[in-house]
Amino acid sequence: ENLVKAGIFKLKIYLMVGLPTETDADLQEAINLIGKIKKRIDPIGKERGRLCEIIVSANSFAPKPWTPFQYHPFGCSDPLKVGKEFPGSVVVKNLKARLKYLKKGLGTYPNVSINSDKPENVLFQALLSRGDRRVGLALLTMVSQGMGWKQALKYQEITVEQFAVSGYDKHSFLPWYIIDHGINPDYLWEEYQKSFTGTFSPACNTETCRRCGVCGDK
Repeated sequence: ENLVKAGIFKLKIYLMVGLPTETDADLQEAINLIGKIKKRIDPIGKERGRLCEIIVSANSFAPKPWTPFQYHPFGCSDPLKVGKEFPGSVVVKNLKARLKYLKKGLGTYPNVSINSDKPENVLFQALLSRGDRRVGLALLTMVSQGMGWKQALKYQEITVEQFAVSGYDKHSFLPWYIIDHGINPDYLWEEYQKSFTGTFSPACNTETCRRCGVCGDK
């Protein structure tokens, strides 16, 4: 609202799809939020003779190492049991459907546009994020033999699902554990479990907080 009053008539809003526990209700809530923003700023724009343009950038979430969601399979609302895999093609299809849902909902608002990434590309990002040294061999194959990443995985006899769309638990030894960040994996697992119940963690006070392990022994 203050930005529009200041004469800024282009706003960019970032959304993410494919988050753990995500439902259609969450997507609809995001659409409704854009509507509430427009309701606040459009009258200001009309007074100034120019409506504000809202650009929504919607991207697919990919789990990252050394975060609580490192245990979560790419593109899945629910966790998977350790060792279980889910078809990458189905995940990509589901993410496309979620993006389509957003585009349809936001399409009812004038002066709102949306752009998004390609879930297939983010699936590859998730592979790089959660993969081990075997993925490195696939990357070498891509460069040395001019293959696409799917061909290279097949050549190395590995699949995208076993890394990007597979289940881990607190006892899984993840490839990046060879790098010591000082973070206690048990802390990350506890935070991951909290995400399913909506439980908040208190803010970290570096003078007294020792929950994650980075700041030394308790």
